[in-house]
Amino acid sequence: MKEILKKSGSILLLTIILASGLVISRIILYKLGVVLPRMPQQASESTAIYYLLLGSLLLSSAFYFLFSNIAGSRLTKFFVSFVFIFIGFGVGVTIESAIYSNVGSYNLMIIVLFFPVLLFSFVISMLLDSKKSMISFKQNLHHFFTANKKQKLYMRLLLTIISFPIIYFIFGLIASPFVTIYYDELVKGLDLPQPGTIILIQFVRSIFYLLITIPLMMLWRSSRKKLIFALGITHFVMVFAYDIYLAIQMPLQLLLIHGIEILADSFIYAWIIVKLLYPLTRNENFIND
Repeated sequence: MKEILKKSGSILLLTIILASGLVISRIILYKLGVVLPRMPQQASESTAIYYLLLGSLLLSSAFYFLFSNIAGSRLTKFFVSFVFIFIGFGVGVTIESAIYSNVGSYNLMIIVLFFPVLLFSFVISMLLDSKKSMISFKQNLHHFFTANKKQKLYMRLLLTIISFPIIYFIFGLIASPFVTIYYDELVKGLDLPQPGTIILIQFVRSIFYLLITIPLMMLWRSSRKKLIFALGITHFVMVFAYDIYLAIQMPLQLLLIHGIEILADSFIYAWIIVKLLYPLTRNENFIND
């Protein structure tokens, strides 16, 4: 019971930190004269706080579960969590969302998210227990590239990179008949990009996600099933909660359809990346807590 209360308190604190960080970031940028993009469907100031808190809660819960299962010092956890969240959520999801919007300068959201992610990563690294390892992260990274046969390693890396765009495109085709009308007629500010643009962006996101996931898998100190669940739910939440976190009001039907689509491709991709790379990133010299 005590452990449950501790975890719940930590997630609640992280939720407040993440939400407050976004508000502070917007205020600072406004004072600096930076004009931030605003979707026509964005919630009013009076209701935006509820969206912000809900999105922050979803993100904080997923990130807490993910990073509480990795080994390393607080400095290591801060660095790994910041890189993972900022590249995966701040950069990756922003550039994806930008191609689905006809609002100018949408990529400025990357700047808006920098401070909240930095603050969040610092706090979560302080909240989580430090799990020491017998060797440094640098040594473990060296082990990954030297202990495995290069041909086998590069082939698995390539398969991991190309799998994400393929999975994304397949589920996108399945969802397309149900969501096209929202992009064409019902929701202002949305735009449906060309298939080539979609594939290119997902290919870039796949490279980003691979680069930030390998270090995390090297530090993972729990079961393979938990790793698949943690990566799957985290990827799902990062994409699904993005619009909620930024208080963008979408029709419930659109949220549900995209939610099911994102949930499916997130867990399939998580299974693939763990199946292909986790055996190669596993270094038994680490203390297995």
